[in-house]
Amino acid sequence: MTTSASLPLPRLRAECPGMRVIVLSSLAEDLYAERALKSGAYGFVSKSALTASLLDAVDTVLAGRVYVSPAMRESLLRRVGGPAPARPDLSPRELEVLRLVAAGRSTREIADTLNRSVKTIETHKQALKVKLGADSPAQLVRMALQWTGEAR
Repeated sequence: MTTSASLPLPRLRAECPGMRVIVLSSLAEDLYAERALKSGAYGFVSKSALTASLLDAVDTVLAGRVYVSPAMRESLLRRVGGPAPARPDLSPRELEVLRLVAAGRSTREIADTLNRSVKTIETHKQALKVKLGADSPAQLVRMALQWTGEAR
């Protein structure tokens, strides 16, 4: 799902309430699946999924149910299943930075990966610390792991 792909979903759903959308994304992370589903998608499939998974998604959505891959289902259910404190809304770029922080990447590595300056990434990390209530870089890493579902 590109950063702009999630934006038209609520508008599309308002204009065509009977339409059922399946998001096909190159990003297989449950954070993107969760955002797509919250935005009104009926299904989320990774582009790396087998053709059979895409056909299962279409069949599931046509039957009136919501589809996420079995691999993502458990992680999504863990993330949204229990009562959770309100989570701040993060921009797509902040989610990318957070995912890379959780992966243990340095600020320089994140900047290189996202083709942004180190200063820009530092600004994103500071905004994330404020939004998530992290007091230190180490706490931001712990929260990033929780957000991305990597913490066990």
